Amino acid sequence: MDSREPRSPHPEVLEPLRPTPALVTIFAVTLMAVLGVASVAPAFPAVARVFGVGAHEVGYLITAFTLPGVVLSPLLGAWADRWGRRAVLVPALAVFGVAGVACAFAPDLQTLIVLRLVQGIGAAPLGSLNVTLIGDLYHGRRQVSAMGANAAVLSVGTAIYPPLGGLLADLDWRLPFLLPVLAIPVAILAARTLPDHQRGEPEHMLRYFGRILRSLGLRRLGLMVGSLLTFLVLYGSYLTYLPFVMDERFDASSKTIGGVFFVASVATAVVSSRLAPITERLGRRWLLVISYGFYGASMAVVPFLPSLAWMLLPAFLFGVGNGMNIPTLMQWLASSVDREVRAGVMALNAVALRGGQTLGPIVAGVGFSLAGVEGAFAVGAAVSVLLVGLALLLGRGSGTDAAAAR
Repeated sequence: MDSREPRSPHPEVLEPLRPTPALVTIFAVTLMAVLGVASVAPAFPAVARVFGVGAHEVGYLITAFTLPGVVLSPLLGAWADRWGRRAVLVPALAVFGVAGVACAFAPDLQTLIVLRLVQGIGAAPLGSLNVTLIGDLYHGRRQVSAMGANAAVLSVGTAIYPPLGGLLADLDWRLPFLLPVLAIPVAILAARTLPDHQRGEPEHMLRYFGRILRSLGLRRLGLMVGSLLTFLVLYGSYLTYLPFVMDERFDASSKTIGGVFFVASVATAVVSSRLAPITERLGRRWLLVISYGFYGASMAVVPFLPSLAWMLLPAFLFGVGNGMNIPTLMQWLASSVDREVRAGVMALNAVALRGGQTLGPIVAGVGFSLAGVEGAFAVGAAVSVLLVGLALLLGRGSGTDAAAAR
């Protein structure tokens, strides 16, 4: 363990990684964090047909869902550091579940977009508090293993949700939007199993945010930029426009679109489950460089594929890249900050992440409006090149990169 890392007061740190009730709850929260997009993306072509709109307008279902995270994440992170992770997480899960179910009863696209905005308020802290809790409970190699296991769980969700959502959407476009009801029992589980956050006297908010800003250096800011650009590609070219390529060029059903996403998620799960030994061998910087190379290759080949079966290739490449990239970014950032401001720092990263999710459909849409499908995926390829350059810069001056996972 790096001696500079703060020690956790929780006994899990001293034991081998095992499925404690708290860890199982964290994994359940992770499954909810990816449910809001992965389960409904295969239904986007069906939604477009029902409401008589185009791909660009359906993309607002992602933008509306992710926008609240951009605005609210810093405040929610501050509350989680001040009042406790559980105090923020439980009501957020409840809002996410109730508003999500309401989406299934929307009479038009405008109402659906508004309900997605409300659902996004509940979803705002889920993707940062899960990794914050892992940072609280684990350190060193166990933290890398826990982040990898969490990424594998995330991949199981993103593997199951698209084919499930596609199957349901083939029956009725509304059915995938009912799945967030699962967040209600997860909220109950979180209230019963998560440890109460140990905190001292409440700190003045201005002083607290000052501590967070002082804790940010170029590398941490670079990691946050990496999160923004990663999710710009993921939610832009990949999740928004890949379904339309399969629908319009190859007449694929929602179920088939979900099956292609399933392949990507299986690849992510396999790679992320082996993250600790891969990190020790390659180091975090080169893991990121290689992962962004996979992203770029995936984006570059999509416009030129001759048949639906070939769509499995970019899905597989993207899945492998995801398995290396996202848990590495999260672990690198979470392990580099003190517990007292960890939720706040991870919330700032969530702002960057949500910013990428929000901008992704818009930026890829600009490429689509200029050059069709080729333009949408050219944007993804160009951003992947930028990410490679960023990853090379992140590792400069670090002689202990590979050792950090130990």
